[in-house]
This record gives sequence, C-alpha cells and structure tokens, in this order.
Amino acid sequence: MSVFLFPRLSPLAVEKILAEAGENSHPTPTTDTTHPIHPLATFGASGGSRVSRTILIQIRERLLDIAKAKGYPDPDAGRTARSGFDLEVSAALATTDALNSGEALRDEVWAYIATVLLPDVTYWRFGNAKDRFRGGIRNAFQRLWLRGRCLDRGAAAEDRWGLIRDLTEDALVQIFERPGLSADPDLAQAVAEAWVRAAKKYRSGLMEEIMRNTAVPILAMKEIRSLTSLNKNDRITLLDEIFQGAADSLVTTEEPVVLKKTESAPKNLAEHTQPLIKSRKQGLRSLFARALSQTD
Repeated sequence: MSVFLFPRLSPLAVEKILAEAGENSHPTPTTDTTHPIHPLATFGASGGSRVSRTILIQIRERLLDIAKAKGYPDPDAGRTARSGFDLEVSAALATTDALNSGEALRDEVWAYIATVLLPDVTYWRFGNAKDRFRGGIRNAFQRLWLRGRCLDRGAAAEDRWGLIRDLTEDALVQIFERPGLSADPDLAQAVAEAWVRAAKKYRSGLMEEIMRNTAVPILAMKEIRSLTSLNKNDRITLLDEIFQGAADSLVTTEEPVVLKKTESAPKNLAEHTQPLIKSRKQGLRSLFARALSQTD
C-alpha cells in the first residue's frame, strides 16, 4: 500500500492564516487541482510520496458534498443536520484509503485540512473558533476521523456506524478527549457499547453524569491491567457493572434510577443538597473501590 505524505501546518502558520482572513471570515480554500500547496505548508522528509493535489481535492469534494446535503452554507442549519454531518464525515474519513497511515495521527496534517483544504466547512460548522482549525482532539475533522476509526464496527456489521449515531456528543467527548480511552480503539469501542446498553436502561437525563462517573474507575483499572485482554463476555460484564455502579452513585433516595417520573424539589433546597453531595461522594468512593477490586 502506498503511503501518502500530507501537507502539514504548524500552529504558528494556522494563526497567521486565520489572522489574514479576519475575525468574521475564513481563509480561501483550495478548490482545484492546479491550486498550489500553501506556501506555509511543509511535508515529511521521508516515509512515502507526497499526496497529489487530485487526492486532496477529492477529499475536499467528498466532505463538501456531505456538508451541502446537511445545509451548508446556511449558518442556521439545525443541530440534527450538524449531527448528521459529523456522523457521515466520520464514516467518510475513516474509509478514505489515503488517510490509512501514520500521517493521520499528526495534528499538523489535520490543521492543514481544516485551515487550507476545507476552511469554509470548518467555519460553517464551528464559526471562527481557533481550536477547530488547529490540530488536536478538537480539530473540526481530526475528532471525526478518530471517532470513525475507533467506533467502526466493521464492514460486515449490520449497523456499522451505529455507535457514532447513538452516542451523545457529551459521551463522545468523554471518550475521545480522554487519551487513556481514545488511545486504545478496542477499549474506546467497548466503553461506547456499554454506554449504548446503559442508555436503554436509565433516563436520558442521567446518562451525562453516569458517563462522567464511569470514566474515573475505568481509567484507574486500566493502569493495573489491560481491560481488552479480558474475553468479550467478561469485559461486557465488568463494564456493565461499572456503569451500574456509576448510576447507583447518583441515587440519594430509595427511588430507582430507571425510567420513572421524579418528585418535585423540596422547598428548602439547601437542606436537601448537603445530604445529596455527601451521598454522591460516598457512592463514587464505593464505585472506585469496587472497580479496583475487579482487578485482583
């Protein structure tokens, strides 16, 4: 397989290009095969051949077509359209052969893609937020490529991209902005599958807190043993128990966590919140200890 070296853009180069474009605009994108590589871009000295302008434009056109189908360039495209864009771009980038190499692990490559190749789409999706143009886990396209690579169930799966579709943005952020989880694709996918199972059991309003309370014991356990070394059934059982424990840590009364209408808040909220905080801390300590005990 050929390894293509992609153009790279340093953080300083991104800042310069964005400054030249102005606060309320975006840089001029590369739009055809005769457009020169940006003068501030660099390439790796070895390890492959430089990617052709044709391939770069093909990537641009594929992602631009997805954006147009989701409302681009309308700045008022709704949340559903933007979520659909993220899902389809994740799948598109994860299945782009030219990005199937170590080049896609470089922040500066994604800085080039967001700032030079597709700055108009980056701006449409996120406005002029600079961290979406820079390389890194918040880059407009790098984050989607990583999701696609980690959460791809495989070409033979009946619902190949279901995890990216079903997880909320908060759940995706909790997984992919924690290097301890996102650096291990097998673990990231196992946690995502456990989230989907938990989301069918608990109220949607609880899942954000449950996911946040789950990450700590999983990362602690990971320091002691490899969770992906467990057989599939044992790993499913363990992760489901951690999610259950995280849900239990949120319970402060005998009312079950599962789908049930909540009572109205007490009039004296201060008297109610102190026991809540104390109970929650105790629950999290118990969850942490229980998770560690599973590694013995």
